[in-house]
Amino acid sequence: MKLFNLQKKNSKNFTEADLPATRKKQFGDVLKLNYRILVFIGIMLMVFFLPILMCILYRDSSQITAIKNYEGEELSNQLIMINLVFSGLLIPSLMIFSLGLAGSLKIIRRLIWGEPVFLKDDFLIGIKENWKGFVVVSLLAGILNLINTLVVSFMPGNNFLTYLPMIALAVLFYPIVFVFAFYNVVYSDKIFKNLSNSLKLYFRSVFLTFLMCIICYTLLLIKFIPNIYRYIVAIVVIIFIVPILLLMFYEFEISVFDKHINSHQYPQFYRKGLYTVNEKDEE
Repeated sequence: MKLFNLQKKNSKNFTEADLPATRKKQFGDVLKLNYRILVFIGIMLMVFFLPILMCILYRDSSQITAIKNYEGEELSNQLIMINLVFSGLLIPSLMIFSLGLAGSLKIIRRLIWGEPVFLKDDFLIGIKENWKGFVVVSLLAGILNLINTLVVSFMPGNNFLTYLPMIALAVLFYPIVFVFAFYNVVYSDKIFKNLSNSLKLYFRSVFLTFLMCIICYTLLLIKFIPNIYRYIVAIVVIIFIVPILLLMFYEFEISVFDKHINSHQYPQFYRKGLYTVNEKDEE
């Protein structure tokens, strides 16, 4: 079907020397030559994001209704209940979204490694191969988020301890999940071994990895956009911006994998998709 044949054809015969020599250069090439594939990924992510969007709509509309109908302590109790229900509903919604992420990252990995892409098949294969790891981690993330909501809602006072779970999630847990998402699509170890290795890799590149996470966190600023415009912006960002960010993040993580893992454990993956100058080329 033409719908799934979105890769641009090169007018000349492609040789190994045409491959980019760095991940930075590769990012630009993939973005230029396969932008339509990235948009396809964005559309699929949007489909799997719909349950989360419904949860956000529920929370926002319920809060508006509560503010109109309640005051004082009664309003405070209503808002706490709304946030708790939202956090509970978010758990299965995150699990569903993680399936779309698993399929999308499979396609991006093939783009980075210079392999042919069959969108529908690769997306479904990505889900089939990686669903367990992504679902388990998203379930854990949802539960921890619910616990954080409980702590913020019921811990007395407005002190540092109230926000300690949130800080721990942002600085430690979410960055490990960030690394795991890309690691799990490359290496087929058991889930908790992949999590353990993701933790080690995070601390080996902690500053740059956390910088990538900060970029992710900035997307949360969308919630401060007023009225219905926030939902429109969210849809546009997921379809057109998030796939590009995923490509950029994956290029970064692949370079980390090359440095700390592939160079000595998986030579078949080392600099895969890049052009490497050898002695014959230099002569």
